[in-house]
Amino acid sequence: METTDDSFRWRLLIESLTVLSAEASTQEAWIEEHRVEIDELALDFHHASRTAAPLTEEGRLEATVMARLRAIDALFTEMSGQ
Repeated sequence: METTDDSFRWRLLIESLTVLSAEASTQEAWIEEHRVEIDELALDFHHASRTAAPLTEEGRLEATVMARLRAIDALFTEMSGQ
């Protein structure tokens, strides 16, 4: 049974991945609409991937998918530096 927390976790993850996978012009429009800096895309993804971790623990998200999400997050962390 999916809880409200699970729905939130899924929504956060899907929305983050949708923006990250969009064309640059769509990302720029999102940034402008939300009035944030470009690094907010990576920060949102970081938060979403951390929030999704319990889904793996509950067997609702495959461990291989979570490993890939962590790899993407690590890449963003490496790119951001300080």
